[in-house]
Amino acid sequence: MNRRTLLSLAGGVAITAAIGANTAHAVTTDQATALVQSVTSQVIALIKQPGEASSKAPQLRSIMAQNADMRQVAGAALGRYARGASADQRDRYVAAYEDYVARTYADRFTEYAGEEIRVNGAFDYGSKGVLVDSSVNANGQVISIKWQVRDDRSGQPKINDIIVEGLSMISSQQAEFTQMIQQMGGDIDAFIARLQTLGA
Repeated sequence: MNRRTLLSLAGGVAITAAIGANTAHAVTTDQATALVQSVTSQVIALIKQPGEASSKAPQLRSIMAQNADMRQVAGAALGRYARGASADQRDRYVAAYEDYVARTYADRFTEYAGEEIRVNGAFDYGSKGVLVDSSVNANGQVISIKWQVRDDRSGQPKINDIIVEGLSMISSQQAEFTQMIQQMGGDIDAFIARLQTLGA
């Protein structure tokens, strides 16, 4: 499994969690570790199910819906362009984003070769919550995966980001979307239309 595939797997897992909640609560290291173990188990179990990638996308979206504040996630991925979007554009973008993520990551799951994620420990990350340290042995190469966990506004612990070998999944996605929107002259509607076709 290469780094791109790990980012895809991590993204499928991370996207089941809220991003950027403004109010931090005191998530414990035990809660954070349990959340990472639970969500990774659900996603890996889905990957191992027989069937085409397209048939797994709705199930992945269901996991997302059960575990995430998708408006927060989508807003973080949209970056600075979220501030200029109208309410209607935001609604259409969030719906397109949810479908895009489910389709894209379900498709990339075909690259999964049976590796297991090993949780090595967790430590207090200050105002950013808890950082759970894990690793994957991929073809003899040990790859570091760190999971940032915070409580959301309701007090439920959620994964905020995943860092694979120092590369933030959310930052990578935000950079990709920003470039796409810039190439479209800042046209949010055109970007939404394009997002609806990606991964289909």
